[in-house]
Amino acid sequence: MQEKYDLIAITTNSLLLYGLSYILVKLGILNKTYHRRFWNTLLLISFIVAGGLGIFMVFQINYDWDISFIDDITFFHVDFGIALFIIALFHIIWHLNYFSKLFKKSQIKTQDVDTLFFIPGNIKPRLIIVGISLGITTFITQIVLLREFISVFSGNELIIGIMLSNWLFITGLGAYIGKNAKKVINPIKTLAILQYSLAFLPIITLFLLIYLKNIIFLPGTELGLSQITFSSFFLLIPFCLFSGFSFSLLSHLFTNAYKSNKIHLTYSFESLGSVFGGLLFNFILIYTIDSFQSLSVLLLLNVFSASWLLSKSINKHKILTINITVTLIVLSLFYFPTERFAKEFLFTNQKIIYQKNSPYGSITLTKSSDQINFYQNGSFLFSSNPDGSGNGNIAENEEAVHFAMVQHPKPKKVLLISGGISGQLNELLKYPLERIDYLEINPEIIYAGKKFIQFPKDKKIRIINVDPRSYLTQHTKKYDVILINIPEPTTTETNRYFTLEFMKLLKNHLTKNGILRTQLPSSANYLSQEAEETHSILYSTMNAIFKNILILPGERDYFLASNADIDLNIVQKIDERLIKNEYISYYLDDFSIKQRSDLIIDKIDKSTNINRDFKPISYLIQIKSQLSRFKTNYWILAIALSFVLIFIIRNMNLINFSMFTGGFASLTGELLVLFSFQIIYGNIYGVLSFIIMIFMFGLAIGAWIIPKYILHNFHKNFILTQLILGVLLIIQPFIFIYLGQNISATPINYILFFTFTLIISIIAGFE
Repeated sequence: MQEKYDLIAITTNSLLLYGLSYILVKLGILNKTYHRRFWNTLLLISFIVAGGLGIFMVFQINYDWDISFIDDITFFHVDFGIALFIIALFHIIWHLNYFSKLFKKSQIKTQDVDTLFFIPGNIKPRLIIVGISLGITTFITQIVLLREFISVFSGNELIIGIMLSNWLFITGLGAYIGKNAKKVINPIKTLAILQYSLAFLPIITLFLLIYLKNIIFLPGTELGLSQITFSSFFLLIPFCLFSGFSFSLLSHLFTNAYKSNKIHLTYSFESLGSVFGGLLFNFILIYTIDSFQSLSVLLLLNVFSASWLLSKSINKHKILTINITVTLIVLSLFYFPTERFAKEFLFTNQKIIYQKNSPYGSITLTKSSDQINFYQNGSFLFSSNPDGSGNGNIAENEEAVHFAMVQHPKPKKVLLISGGISGQLNELLKYPLERIDYLEINPEIIYAGKKFIQFPKDKKIRIINVDPRSYLTQHTKKYDVILINIPEPTTTETNRYFTLEFMKLLKNHLTKNGILRTQLPSSANYLSQEAEETHSILYSTMNAIFKNILILPGERDYFLASNADIDLNIVQKIDERLIKNEYISYYLDDFSIKQRSDLIIDKIDKSTNINRDFKPISYLIQIKSQLSRFKTNYWILAIALSFVLIFIIRNMNLINFSMFTGGFASLTGELLVLFSFQIIYGNIYGVLSFIIMIFMFGLAIGAWIIPKYILHNFHKNFILTQLILGVLLIIQPFIFIYLGQNISATPINYILFFTFTLIISIIAGFE
């Protein structure tokens, strides 16, 4: 078995989890009985799983059982054995001399709860500020960590769903533990301590995310969904547990302060804080400062809020000292390049020379020897030549440009979609062109390219920073050649550039003899099953629009399409036009190009289904391939998750179960909104925070309506709310498909999209 066991990961996570539960006990947040039950349960689970899987291995060895998934059994047997050993050590420590001090029975339990839960007067304004601060903190932390998870793990949209699920589950668990908040001796002090913790935890979590990635996992390796799921789960535990408990504690404080049930106030003020956080992040932070600096703003906010909360019970000089110290820490985070320092751990043996977050992605430039490497969201884009020129991979740039350009007799107008910085603009300038429209959605790529490499300066080049599909929808210009340099369809964002809808759009912008060129990763001289399927789907999709399709193998597999005649005599055409080059004319010949092209064409299944926006089969094949590359048995994880869900809902009454399904439905609706926006408009990285802000705004409105309407006829209105939410989720896909028919990112389309999102969130908050 080649895969390494998770000794470091299990040990680290066990210690962190135990440390967290220990802190919760010391704060009086977690009852010592539940603490012991939790770790006893983990010990029992580890024992049963490790022992049970060991029995399987005994049968396999002693009785020659043919167990196809024996590697999975061995892996989980050892991993659970590691967990069993570590948890057993915790239990041994419990029985040392200090055991009695750690779990000493308190006399507090015999006292009256109302006496313990003392609320000082004139506390309401402070509670409101704390509620708003909690909303701002949770929102901005969630968005920053979501963006960084996508960047660190170079992932697709599935990471959004995984992290949001973990976030809500752990936060809900913290709120559930908070049911015992009324037993807290000093609730105001406890809430302040939680705020101080929430001030520092976001920065610590972000640093651990970046720092531990290449320590726990091998640098450069692709991570499976199970590894990403568990990594995000354990990293989010401290912050989400504390924020969930803070919500419950704040609800109890509001209820006692107003002498009536005011949980909806906590919900409303937290959601209002999320809206403020969304506005702050979307319109200021995202454009001006990096992730660590954004989280340092939260550090300052929470410390000041906690200090005001304690201002009547703690010496003012002590509070002033704390505030001054924290302010100095925040200023140091703004002065010291913390993010660049942290990202150095991700890019081993490379020096980061430029790092910038933007609404369109995280751009990082590194230097190794004399070569400059460009990365976006953690994924490698291209490298410059050692001389600092923007020529990058000369062979790839020549193929990407000349394979298509020589097919047109007299190209004058060219549309280049991405790839210009890598050196393709230099190749295009070898032709007597009138205009080159270069589309690059992220302006930071252009800025970095001009700053660090030799960017071509020519009046023919017109740089346009806009989404290509939106640009083509809004304009009617026609081009002789269109060159597309979009990565393979591993996300719904990139898949939208390989669909039938996009091909139709491109055809409308080609002249009569226009040439289209797109690409997939090189298959070399062998097509895997995944590559066969992906190539066949793209071929069928293009063939539905264009009369002639060619596949030219090279550094990549280049797909050429046109309604005019095209052929494979590339080298001959280049030589006839006297196009100066350094690779094609010297290392390629037309016979070998044709021979390799025929090998790929013979493997193409021309009856394959067509890739569409809302039927992204190319993307689904990539996901299927990603899952198949890992030995994790996802059925085992699904069964384990099913048991957890059954355990959660088994004791629920009808109302609680309805609330549970309503929450599940609203989360599903939110994820559907995010995925649909990515399919229709792309750039979910940029609008993620805005969509979630709208969702939280709707929750705040819905929660505020509750005491004014729903409580007057609870059962009738609750049932009506459930029905409306269900109907909205049923019609939601049809509305998004309708919007997808006109992908122009106009204000009206955005308004329609966000309005529907707002309606769903209002219903969810109302529920």
